[in-house]
Amino acid sequence: MNKSIMKKFLIIIMLFFLLALPFSIATDIKFEKYSRLNPAVVQISLEKSDTLGKIIDNDFSILEINQDFVIVFSTSEELKWLEENNLNPIVLYDSYAEMMGWINNPGLLDDFHSYSELTAELQDIESTYL
Repeated sequence: MNKSIMKKFLIIIMLFFLLALPFSIATDIKFEKYSRLNPAVVQISLEKSDTLGKIIDNDFSILEINQDFVIVFSTSEELKWLEENNLNPIVLYDSYAEMMGWINNPGLLDDFHSYSELTAELQDIESTYL
């Protein structure tokens, strides 16, 4: 009788740990708003002369640059780094899709209905620039 109680107790403890494991793993996963697959579009002022060098040295993907500011793609981690280095980043868009208007107007994604329409458009662009 004593052995059967021990077996039941061990089974209950094992079930408890097996059921608790997925929850403990889930708490270790960090959710980052901006990732490599979905970066933010961020503007950084070029008031300081060393700002552009810092951006280039840290391998940011530059989308646009002019005399006053640079626009880059940024993950949450990179955004934190920009803030810690007092570069005062301004998040312009939460994603490239938002910047392109695809989120607010999904019809923009339906410009090409077939492969032949796409290739025809590309051939028109090619002939314009050759």
